[in-house]
Formats: sequence, C-alpha cells, structure tokens
Amino acid sequence: MINRSIVIGLIIVVIQMMTMIESKDMKKRQALEIVSTGINQFSMELYERLVSDGNKNNMIFSPLSVWMVLSMASLGSQGKTKSQLTNVLHLNDDKKIQNIGAKTLVEKLNALNNVELKIINKVFLDKNLELKKDYKNITKSIFKSTVDKIDFSNSINATNIINKWIQENTKSRIQEIIGSDELSKDTSLILVNAVYFKGQWKNKFDNSSTNSEPFYLDDGEIKNVSMMHTEGNFKIGYLPEADAEFIELPYASDNNSNAMSMIVMIPKNNTNLGLIERSLKNIKISRLLSGKMTEISLSLPKFTIESKVNLVAPLMDLGLTDMFDESANFSDIVNAPVKVSKVVQKAFIEVNEEGSEASAATEFEIENRFGQEYIPPYVIKINHPFMMIIIKKKLQIFTARIFDPAINTEKKNN
Repeated sequence: MINRSIVIGLIIVVIQMMTMIESKDMKKRQALEIVSTGINQFSMELYERLVSDGNKNNMIFSPLSVWMVLSMASLGSQGKTKSQLTNVLHLNDDKKIQNIGAKTLVEKLNALNNVELKIINKVFLDKNLELKKDYKNITKSIFKSTVDKIDFSNSINATNIINKWIQENTKSRIQEIIGSDELSKDTSLILVNAVYFKGQWKNKFDNSSTNSEPFYLDDGEIKNVSMMHTEGNFKIGYLPEADAEFIELPYASDNNSNAMSMIVMIPKNNTNLGLIERSLKNIKISRLLSGKMTEISLSLPKFTIESKVNLVAPLMDLGLTDMFDESANFSDIVNAPVKVSKVVQKAFIEVNEEGSEASAATEFEIENRFGQEYIPPYVIKINHPFMMIIIKKKLQIFTARIFDPAINTEKKNN
C-alpha cells in the first residue's frame, strides 16, 4: 500500500506539471497571435504612408524591425508619448500579454532552422545621459537588445561606431546607414535596427534556364532583365479588389512551424501596382497563405534592391508626433528630457536562382478565377512591376515593390 500511494502521488505531480507547462505554452501562443496581428496592421499602415507620394522607385524595408525598435522605445515612455506609441504600433493594453508576445516572437525568429534570420535592435544614447537600470534590463529581457552610450559631439566618430555595428550585423551587406552630416551635438537618442535574412528556395530555379528577356515598365519603356524559370506546384490566388494574382514561393524548411515564404503579387495590368498598394491594408496575410495548389510555369526576374528610408515623416503622419518634439516623455529611459532625433532604416534584398538574401538596418475562401478553362501548367510571367512580401507563417518580415529590377543590378555591375 505504501509503494502504491507513492507511485500515484508521483503521477499526480507529473500530470500537474504537464498541465502547467501546457497552460504556459498556450498563453505564449495566444500572446504571440495578438502581437503578430498588431505588427501586421502597423506594417500595412506604414507601407501605405511610405508610398503615398506617388513615387515609382524600387523599395525594400522591414516593418517588423521598425515595430521592434519602436516597441523598445515605448517601454521607456510615459504620458502622451506612450499613448501615441501604443496606438500607432497597435500594442496590447495588457502590458504582460504584450511583453510575453514580443519576447516569444524574438525567441522564435532567432530559433529558425534552414534559413538565416537575424534581427538586432540598438539604442544609441548621448554619453552625458544616464540610462535607467530597469529599462536596460527589460529591453534586454524582451528584445535581446542593448543600449550604447555615444559621444554625438564627435559626429565622425559616432557615425563610424553606428555604421560599424550595422556592417557587423548584416554580414557587410549594408555598409552605411547614417552620414556624419546627419548628427550634431544636439542629437540625444538614435534608434537603429538591423535585419539579416538568407533563405534557399524549396524548389530552386534552374540556372541554365535563366535568359535575358523583356520587362515592361509602367511608363512603356522596355528593359532586358535576367529572367529565371521553373515549373512546379505552387499556391496561387486572385485578389479581385486589386485585380492582381499572387503566388507563394516557399523557402526550404524542416517543418511547418518554421516555414517562411515569399508572396509575389502581380497586377493583371502592368500600370496597376498602385491599386495593389492602395488595397493592401484590407488584405489579410491569411488570404495570401490560402492559395490553391496549382501546377505553374513561373518566370521571375532576378533582382537586387537597396533602400534607405527616413521614417520620421511617415511615422509622424501615422500619429507619432510627441516623441520627436521637445515635450517627448522618455522618463523611464533617462531622467533628463530627451527626444528622438532619427529613425532610419537601410534595407537590402537579392533574389536569384538559389533563393533570396535580405537585410534591413526596421478563414477565407479563395476566388477561383480560372474556372473550366484552366489547363495546367498555368503560366505566371512576372514581366512588369510587382510587389512582394517575405513572411514567417502570418508575420510580415520584409515588404518590397519592384518597378525596375534592372536598376540595382546595373549599379552593382558597374
């Protein structure tokens, strides 16, 4: 009887421990879902502001990285500054849920296999200011980030320190994010982020099939580009509000939980990329991941894009005004009055036959529009301006628009 009661007691303890672990994991998953939804909403809204001036330039940026570094700033804010950051970043009102979700996100992204994904955030603080211990601890705990003090009065040396940090954390893909003329003795706080990604296609393109082919710009000009070709089964769909098709190109992964993809959106009319961009905020990521598996003959141009984005104006347009003003309240970071001077991001992406490499310093029913006339393989030829996003499950990591895939390639080869 004694031995039996001991065994039963041990079983009860084990069951209780397993229940506690399952409950904790469920809370993490729920918090991660809440945080991811907020990030995607912020991503769409920020992208809309970045392209609102009607420019037709190639662009690549990482909304996830921008969200992370601003979330890190929000942890040290109070008053109106905190209220604006919470609203614009779509942070959860429950601080505990928000912190658990953000920490889980960072842990999961840094634990991916088969792809290289590195997200680093940094706050550079004026050397004469004292950082609060609690803020340093919480940003390190949640975002695995650090805060460095720097002498902004020596603009050349400060620039070298910041750019060296960027080089080291993007495998030298990004050499310079800020110039010495952009700093002054009045600079008190700079937020900088760096993202590096490299993934191999699940279904690689055949190098021998790459040819020089025409790409039709939206102004009528035609340029020859290196066009890659492959055939296989891919998920595709149609976005009626944007009159655009989309195709999901998966990266190699060891399991579905680590799956990453590039979603390419192609307007049916080569002058309608703007319609996709205007519709983007109403298109959920789940729609883009719910395509119909179809046999496809795909043509996709090789391209390299590098962009530098000053995010102050678009962030202010979204409602983040207080943190750039003298009234900014970052009293949980330092005791002295400080404001944010710069929020900058430089990003890079290269797409070729093997996969893509990118860096940055920031239930739905699919409409079947092919009907009975569909005869495999369905041809998708991406030979005019298009848009793409790189995602991990339902989370946006990179967003890009490609008007002319030859531009950066030409610069790179000169």
